[in-house]
Amino acid sequence: RDAIAAVRRAIWVVLTERQRQLFIGAVIDGDPLDVLAARLGISRNAVYKAVFDARRKIRAILLAKGHLVAGAST
Repeated sequence: RDAIAAVRRAIWVVLTERQRQLFIGAVIDGDPLDVLAARLGISRNAVYKAVFDARRKIRAILLAKGHLVAGAST
């Protein structure tokens, strides 16, 4: 429960609006990257990069706050 709350906080605190929109669409809602790209009028690669960066930011904040252990696979 604490981990889920930490991820939710990280999504709203560390991500830009665009990263948040794409992360939620791709990771939480499971929308295909092509669908998100078409909906927003951007390339699939731009969607991939934004989601990749969002995951990296979320992981970094979870590590910093002690919710993840460095080196553990997630």
